[in-house]
Amino acid sequence: MALCIVFLILFRGTTSLLNAILIPTILFVSANKPPKVPVLTSYSVLIVVTFFFFLPQLFFVIFYCLVAGFLVLVWSKLHRKVIALSLSLASFLAFIFIVKLTDLFFGVGLESLYLRISQGNQIVYYLVLLAIGVIAGLGTTILSGFINRRLNQ
Repeated sequence: MALCIVFLILFRGTTSLLNAILIPTILFVSANKPPKVPVLTSYSVLIVVTFFFFLPQLFFVIFYCLVAGFLVLVWSKLHRKVIALSLSLASFLAFIFIVKLTDLFFGVGLESLYLRISQGNQIVYYLVLLAIGVIAGLGTTILSGFINRRLNQ
């Protein structure tokens, strides 16, 4: 849990993509490795801490908890490629929704930032979010597998 908070402090703005990979991975690994912390308790604590100290990242952290919960549920049941594809698609769609929510509730201006990066082109904007989703989905799956394998040796 402390690592998640450190990552929230360190990785903001353009580096927050690292949070999309690292936070779900840490939550997943902590749920699978003894001593097992109750999943809902750790996720709830992280969401409350985010609410008080990292409010603009709240919707992202809620999504990261959902990703970690998904990994806990399907890790031993699905092939890694299916997990990576599912996470990539879910991340892409969630990032579209979360960017709009964050702008609506907190006035951060993420959507305008991404639109400036894509020079106002909506197609390029969605391709940027797709690339971010794919990186997050693949990164989370690969890193979770690597750490989980190392801890189980």
